[in-house]
Amino acid sequence: MSRGSDPVKVELWRERFARFKDSAMTTEQFCAAEGISTPCFYAWRRKLGLSTPRRNKNSSRSKSFQQVVVTSAHAPLTARLPGGIQIEVLGSQENALRAVVSELVRAGRLIESESAPC
Repeated sequence: MSRGSDPVKVELWRERFARFKDSAMTTEQFCAAEGISTPCFYAWRRKLGLSTPRRNKNSSRSKSFQQVVVTSAHAPLTARLPGGIQIEVLGSQENALRAVVSELVRAGRLIESESAPC
């Protein structure tokens, strides 16, 4: 709390935060009902060193941590060629992907030209 705070205002805001905690309203709804601005609400909360206001009782968020698995946004591309050869390139490696596709096209043309009758 800052040094120059009026004790009457401090008590008023402490009571106000207690009412908010017991209410089922959002911050915006509570501020409108109390006739105060939302920025003023947050400024006093900071000034009084209060923690983040409670979540709405109807909130579906879990209060425990949930495991999150992060995977690459670019899945690997796998080309399986005759004879059991496999080529895998990450989708994020655009130049490598272009080179592989280009070589596959070139190899396909060579195979076609070798098997074509004269």
